[in-house]
Amino acid sequence: MDLITNFAKEEIEQLTHNDIVIVCGGTNNLSKNESNKGLRHVTHFVQNKKNTNMIIMDAPHRFDLEESSCVIKEVKVFNRELNKIMKRGTII
Repeated sequence: MDLITNFAKEEIEQLTHNDIVIVCGGTNNLSKNESNKGLRHVTHFVQNKKNTNMIIMDAPHRFDLEESSCVIKEVKVFNRELNKIMKRGTII
């Protein structure tokens, strides 16, 4: 998420309320046990970009892993927390 949000900062500054930005990512953070870091990046990114509309996607499910994998479980936790944060509109 750090790479995605840092790369997009300059590009998004030129957008308006007529534009939409879709943010999808986080799987790499989750596989490295850095889900809180990913949540912070997304939250700060969204809150600092009031000039345009944002759609934040859940972290994608990992179909290459067993359902019992700790990464799969972490994806579910990450997505649940991300949805809570986006509904509240607060920084963690």
